[in-house]
Amino acid sequence: MVLIDKATPPLSDVAKLGSNPLLVYTLLFEAAQHDVRGDCGGASCWSIKGLASELKITRKTVSRAISILLDCGYIQIAGEEKNEGGSNNTVWRVTHPEMLQSVRYAIEVMGQLPSGRLKVMRTKSKQVNPYTSDTYT
Repeated sequence: MVLIDKATPPLSDVAKLGSNPLLVYTLLFEAAQHDVRGDCGGASCWSIKGLASELKITRKTVSRAISILLDCGYIQIAGEEKNEGGSNNTVWRVTHPEMLQSVRYAIEVMGQLPSGRLKVMRTKSKQVNPYTSDTYT
């Protein structure tokens, strides 16, 4: 991974995707610039709910913007973390501008858009285990 703390965000390119993806990307990029853990920084733990609240837009709008940003390679799913409520928050990794071409190529080779993977992750985390009445994680 390459730190993005000194990188210039490709805001004019992201702006072509629409105002909501630009708003979401700007917040995620700003948060990721402050994540400088060794050589693996560039992550942000903003939740959909948190982004929506901060930006004064709906969760559905934020989710659509996240999907667009994922599918265009501007952000990636870095993993999940348990939050205080016991559910999972997605950890977003902002793609370093110099790595965009490589990430887009990887998306093309994978065949499934990252937004589809995110949808599967979210669906699985909400499924109920009929034997324990717990949700799968």
